[in-house]
Amino acid sequence: MKTFLKLLLLVLVAGAIIFTVVHRNTTQGEIKKCTGVEITIVDSLQMCFIQASDVRDILNKKKIKIEGEPIDSINNSVITEALAESPYVDTATCFHTNTGKLCIEVVTKQPVLHVMAENGQEYYLDRHGCTMPIGGFNVNLNIATGRISKDFATKQLTAMACYIQDDPFWQPLVQQFHVVSERKIEMYTRLGEHTVILGEPKDIEEKLTKLRTFYKEGLSKAGWDTYSTIDIRYKGIVVGERKDKDKKKHANPTPTPAAPAPAKPTQAPATPAQPKPANPPKQEAPENPVVQETPANAETPANAAPAANNQQDQ
Repeated sequence: MKTFLKLLLLVLVAGAIIFTVVHRNTTQGEIKKCTGVEITIVDSLQMCFIQASDVRDILNKKKIKIEGEPIDSINNSVITEALAESPYVDTATCFHTNTGKLCIEVVTKQPVLHVMAENGQEYYLDRHGCTMPIGGFNVNLNIATGRISKDFATKQLTAMACYIQDDPFWQPLVQQFHVVSERKIEMYTRLGEHTVILGEPKDIEEKLTKLRTFYKEGLSKAGWDTYSTIDIRYKGIVVGERKDKDKKKHANPTPTPAAPAPAKPTQAPATPAQPKPANPPKQEAPENPVVQETPANAETPANAAPAANNQQDQ
């Protein structure tokens, strides 16, 4: 009786082992092939630059087969490299699940500037300095116009555009940049009808911090339409040019050319020269100046000195 029970127990254990092995092999055989594809698009701006259907189109054009194919034959690196060729894709990753499904995650590029160069080129510029085709997308971004080459845009304008995009104060206020030359960039904001002269696209944080202080403590008192241009290129100083209606009162007059000196006489003239007045009239100074003011169309000297005591250096 004991021997029979032992034999029965051995048979049951052997059967359980055989069933487990067969079931495991059968299950593994079922998931050795890809059971499906799950595509996730990560788009911080929700602009839908690329959709799941676009991902499938890219893979089909590259003749990359996934569903129903043996998992061992699917090369994840080939898939991610094919997707990275899209001008709208920042990064792409993929992995297999335990059920045999292939998961693909695509992160789209984030544009920070809309470039409309005078040479006819138009594109978006992303945070890494890469260009993106406009396509049929309409993104609410700052616009850059003027003499802009792609090399200048990707290497010089990217950092400036990212700073504006990330700053909660300037992001809603800045409207447009205009590149006059590589050393002179103008900026237009939604505050007043003046032009801000940035100069070269460097030291942007320092320049805009100075401009922000001037906006809050200067223009808020003097008036947003007081100046036609506000120049922040020079360290520790803001140079403003008043509009036409105020230039006669506040702007420094443009000197007129001196008349040619007469020939030196051989003997003293019969009529003595008129003496100078004892108290010459003084030129009227601007009331409460907040910036150094210049006449219209005058070139601001690089070594200009601050003209106001209440101007703040940044």
